[in-house]
Amino acid sequence: MSRPAPSCLIRNIGTFVTGDYARPVRGADSIYIEDGLIREVGSGISRAADVVIDAGGITAIPGLIDSHSHPTIGEFTPAQNAQSWVTHYMHGGVTALISAGELHMPGLPTPPDARTAMALAHLAK
Repeated sequence: MSRPAPSCLIRNIGTFVTGDYARPVRGADSIYIEDGLIREVGSGISRAADVVIDAGGITAIPGLIDSHSHPTIGEFTPAQNAQSWVTHYMHGGVTALISAGELHMPGLPTPPDARTAMALAHLAK
């Protein structure tokens, strides 16, 4: 039988990056984790925890963010192949992805109104 994950409080975070395209940085300096899940994000959280970590002012980026990807969703890609690719990413645990790679072609929209970003956000719901 496995033991539950210890609770953890991370304090003194310098910058909290959310992964939210509309609000990428949040004014928070603490993260409380319980049962392996982030339960609270805020400033000055003072809960008791099994493990307390002083982040020393570093940047926290919860979750995995693929900062360099090239999903091939464009006018020249069959839709079923693009959707399959995104579905495989989601099964691997990636829940947020924005790519501007294919959007630099003449005639295609540019971020933040990009069709690629909207398509990926829709598939991730």
